[in-house]
Amino acid sequence: MSKRQQQAIEVLCKASVADSFAHTEAIQGKVMRENIEKRGVKNMKWSKEMLALYKKTWNEVAAEESAKDPFFKKVWDDFREFDKDYDLWSSHAFMPR
Repeated sequence: MSKRQQQAIEVLCKASVADSFAHTEAIQGKVMRENIEKRGVKNMKWSKEMLALYKKTWNEVAAEESAKDPFFKKVWDDFREFDKDYDLWSSHAFMPR
């Protein structure tokens, strides 16, 4: 494919993903309400304490795996570097609930 065709495919793929995210977020409220009202589903959140424990435990597992597997370590290090900026963004991205 030509560079122009490649760019067109890239733009179309990105647009498709953005459309999918927007569509699925738009329909979730209705589906959640139906599950609550028709199926008795109870939506719950993890406590901050439980999430902190999951994070602590995952970091321990990731450290162990990083020591055993160089590829895992590379991916994990790359993710942690990305996560620094993502954490900053996500702490300011949404209004408090």
